[in-house]
Amino acid sequence: MIAARENRVFAISTMVLAGLLVLGLVGLGGFYGLRRLRGGEPAPLPAPTKPPLALSTPTPTKALIPIATPTSVVVAATTPTPTTSQATPTATPSGGGALPATGWGGFDSLLLGVGLVMVMIAARLARGRT
Repeated sequence: MIAARENRVFAISTMVLAGLLVLGLVGLGGFYGLRRLRGGEPAPLPAPTKPPLALSTPTPTKALIPIATPTSVVVAATTPTPTTSQATPTATPSGGGALPATGWGGFDSLLLGVGLVMVMIAARLARGRT
């Protein structure tokens, strides 16, 4: 009776893990399939070209030389820099601002993988005790 119950738990956990694997493969296929439907990778940039060499040099011409004239110097008023005790106003987006960063990061994916490995090890240990 105990062996049949443990076999059932192992079979259910195996089916759940196989379902997660299939779901992940379908997700990857959808991701790459949508990328291909949208037009694939962007076109590569053309190779840079070198500008043609100048074969002739310009001839010097008589040009007017600018003469310095006395001008008055305007000194800008100095403004105090804000310190940590002074509050600085910040703009907050209302409505159509930038979206916050969301999604799975590398650490989240690593934790998910470790969790799935632990489930597989637990299922194997439960199966081995019968």
